[in-house]
Amino acid sequence: MVKTDIRALESFGQSIAYEAARNLDLLKAIDGTISELEYLGGIFSLMHHHSEKFLSSASDIEGMIDEDGSLVASLDKARDAIGSLLELYILKRKSAVADARLNDDDGVVDAYERIISITSDLFDSVDSLISAVAEHDADLDEVLPGEFFSAADLIKALRG
Repeated sequence: MVKTDIRALESFGQSIAYEAARNLDLLKAIDGTISELEYLGGIFSLMHHHSEKFLSSASDIEGMIDEDGSLVASLDKARDAIGSLLELYILKRKSAVADARLNDDDGVVDAYERIISITSDLFDSVDSLISAVAEHDADLDEVLPGEFFSAADLIKALRG
């Protein structure tokens, strides 16, 4: 074997080692992504379960649920945060689909599809909970007698 062949063989060996290390890093990233999404999916599924439980019992509450509006405001912020996460997961799924290093067997796209579904269910459930609380309290709210033909008339009646 000539020196150039030996150098080419050494270079070939280094290329294989580099690619193996790179592929190992990619596999670690894939496993980490899937594990994190499964973990978050479990948490969001539990939150969804609790939201549905609260939703089914909201109508059984006899008094006002949210007299000062703080509960609906808090749930509204939570829904907005969930919506932002949902948008992020949709973008990350698109990135995973476009990533040439990934294939169907890796499971990354499937993991994003699962978390998108779970996060969407949670978003819808919290949104329904907000509506249920608001409707429940609106049904219990006092209705002012009379008809009001202007904002001034309504304000006057509210002030008593």
